[in-house]
Amino acid sequence: MSHRARMLLTGAAPAKGFARPDTAPEYAPDLCIEPVHLALHLRPEPEARTVVGEATYTVVGRTGLHRSLRLDAVDLEDLRAHTEDAHPLTARHDGTHLVVRWETPLQVGEERRFTLRWRAVDPIAGLVFGGPSPASPDQGVFVASDHETQRARYWLPCIDHPSVRPRLDIHLTVPAHHRALANGAKVGELVHDDGTRSTHWRLDVPCPSYLLCFVAGELVEWDGGAHLGPEGLVPVACFAPAPVTEEDLARSFGPTVEMLDWITRKLDSPYPFPKYYQFAVPGIGGAMENISLVSWDGRWIANPAQHAEMGWLLDLVNLHEMAHTWFGDAVVCRDFAHSWLKESWATYMESVWLEETEGVDAMHAQLALERRAYFGEAARRYVRPIATRHFESAWDLFDHHLYPGGAIRLHLLRTELGDAPFWDGVRAYLARYRGQVVETDDFRRVLEEPSGRSLARFVDDWFRSPGHPVIEASWSHDAEARAATLQLRQTQQDEKRGIGLFRMTVEVAVEESPDTWSLHRVRLEHPRAQLRIPLESDALQVVIDPHSALPARIEFHPGRDMARRSLQRCPHVRGRIWAGAELVRRERAADLDWLVAAWADEPVWGVREQWADALGRAAHPEVPAALARLLAAEDDPRVMRPLLDAAGRHRSPALAAAIVDWLEDGPRPPRARGAALAALGAQRAPEHQARLRAAIRNMGDDSGTDEDWQGWGERGAVAGLGNTRDPAAFDVLVRILEGDRHEVGTRAAAAEALPGAVAWASPGPRQAARAVLEAATRDPEMAVRMAAGRALGALGDPAGAGALEALGRRVAVQDQPRVARLRQGLLGSGSGGRDRRLEQLEARLRALTERVESR
Repeated sequence: MSHRARMLLTGAAPAKGFARPDTAPEYAPDLCIEPVHLALHLRPEPEARTVVGEATYTVVGRTGLHRSLRLDAVDLEDLRAHTEDAHPLTARHDGTHLVVRWETPLQVGEERRFTLRWRAVDPIAGLVFGGPSPASPDQGVFVASDHETQRARYWLPCIDHPSVRPRLDIHLTVPAHHRALANGAKVGELVHDDGTRSTHWRLDVPCPSYLLCFVAGELVEWDGGAHLGPEGLVPVACFAPAPVTEEDLARSFGPTVEMLDWITRKLDSPYPFPKYYQFAVPGIGGAMENISLVSWDGRWIANPAQHAEMGWLLDLVNLHEMAHTWFGDAVVCRDFAHSWLKESWATYMESVWLEETEGVDAMHAQLALERRAYFGEAARRYVRPIATRHFESAWDLFDHHLYPGGAIRLHLLRTELGDAPFWDGVRAYLARYRGQVVETDDFRRVLEEPSGRSLARFVDDWFRSPGHPVIEASWSHDAEARAATLQLRQTQQDEKRGIGLFRMTVEVAVEESPDTWSLHRVRLEHPRAQLRIPLESDALQVVIDPHSALPARIEFHPGRDMARRSLQRCPHVRGRIWAGAELVRRERAADLDWLVAAWADEPVWGVREQWADALGRAAHPEVPAALARLLAAEDDPRVMRPLLDAAGRHRSPALAAAIVDWLEDGPRPPRARGAALAALGAQRAPEHQARLRAAIRNMGDDSGTDEDWQGWGERGAVAGLGNTRDPAAFDVLVRILEGDRHEVGTRAAAAEALPGAVAWASPGPRQAARAVLEAATRDPEMAVRMAAGRALGALGDPAGAGALEALGRRVAVQDQPRVARLRQGLLGSGSGGRDRRLEQLEARLRALTERVESR
């Protein structure tokens, strides 16, 4: 994503605001001595938050010149090494790396073996432990690994990089009543006399450290059936610790076999691994595509109410992680610079799944959601190339640029090439590089073959250049000439940010007479382009990019009448989304009435979700009343939370009353209920505090509710207390944060709510909040520590910089740059502080100017 003086992958400065200007490019390590097999013997001890490990590495010499191998090994205790053959070695551990050195160099192709033994005690990253606690007395005991991007090193000596991929034998010794799962196929199991048993798992394909995985504990199992592959049945199952039930797992992951059947057909590629297992435990934070053993955070487990509102999202994440089987697991990125080859692809496959199971309108609504997320990050935070070697931490790459930003570019590539050449090329790419590592140009070269297209410029423009197109469009009709003209202008050029011009084909759909449409194309390669269309009378509708091909923000304001017609009669999802946003932008009460009237008849719920977001961003005084009407009428659980999120951006007594009515009108979906409580707090009325407190369990007065699920409502109530900006709420938030009777997620939410609670307070309460947050940066739970760090950054008190500096020494290497940027922001220096805030203010000023000029 570099600009026209291109910031290619090698040699150029990083995007401003994403990484420091002096950030050096990152490359894959040399593999002069390559680990090719890892035999692990692990004894997890969840109650002690400890793993005792033994690892035997088989390595191969590649040059005949080297005798040293450096492994990442952070804070491991009692780490010792000895040879397993006739080649003496020494080992030195400095607390961060272990250097193994042989007396003689390895010859080309020579294999050697050595064994390491160690203990990992309460590591700061890489392992997640769980069990009963005052906050969760029914929680089952477990331990699970969680590695992406570079967290395996905190419990496992390894070269913590995707290009290093040994095959695996993993032996797990656990109490006999526990289950123990790992990558690959189950080889055997041995019961011991001491009440333990050892389970052996083998993975016969190369596996990088970030995809190595195990879980052990008191796990419930759901048998999900089997996928029929060319070599037989592939078992499908899901696991989780109590209090999750088999029924919960079946509800949450039911479509898995259907998805496996579909994706293997779509990619014309058999499933490459011996099983497809998934597990969910608290503390993972998301979902992760570990080879043959996908991990999920426990919050994804859905009861019926949560499934009704977010089952669609659960299915997309399920499909996303499954797509990584091909894009990331079977075909691995050589280094993090090319992570889009896995994450952008997995994200795009979500949209393809929707297209083929629910229809093209569902796909276009999803692509609109992707564009919104990506454009928002580009406007508010930074722009960067999708593929870049300039990053302070590999974890920083896993942002909205990588996921939706790359996905919408893949959709553009598909529309540019055509379906047949695109999918033929994708299938050839997966077949050719199966079991190998790849870079961006490997993908480009394969895609060029079936299409005959030279794609180097496309890749440079869209993947190696920062920014995205912003197109200003204007429409006019000349009655005498019987012709219409569409003027297009690219306005995104910004030399300081390195953003230049893009090359694209713009499609335009025109309703020439009632329900009679024509489709036109114009090539936009320069700052301006013009499309002239013979037209007897003025168009009834004009839809730019009707097939959602362009990763472009389009500014088009042809007038009220066209927007109103498109709102109700446009056959294109992008047109209806645009029409709703356009009418909201006009900030006229009559236009809001049109939107409310069209709401009930809109068949695609994702379109209503986009309209809700537009209402949330609007400033017209009639918007709260419109939201109140819609909240009372909307009965689709999938749209309730977006509506309530929008409500949380406005304040009015009528809206507050509508939120209360919504909450009291029977049981509500958990995430939507949380959003309602947060929005109620944002109304800043003291009479709502009791309701917010009642939604929080274990407050000491036996308050709480059984309606909550996975803590969504409780966290929403905590956020709502912060939104009240009431001193009384501050005391409640501190009790939650400092106590042990609330789950980690609730305590983290309390930390992040504190800055809002004292936003307009006098210096005394703000200093008290800073002291509480500084103490929380030393909390035993990493999620609470990181939330406290973010809250200190939001609080804005430079005196908190010292606590952030100390926090930076207690987090994983991949999180250290983020903490450093928070500290820089407090000190008002560097790319993370004053410059970034100035950029954000400039972006807001530009948006306000555009809005005023368009009135």
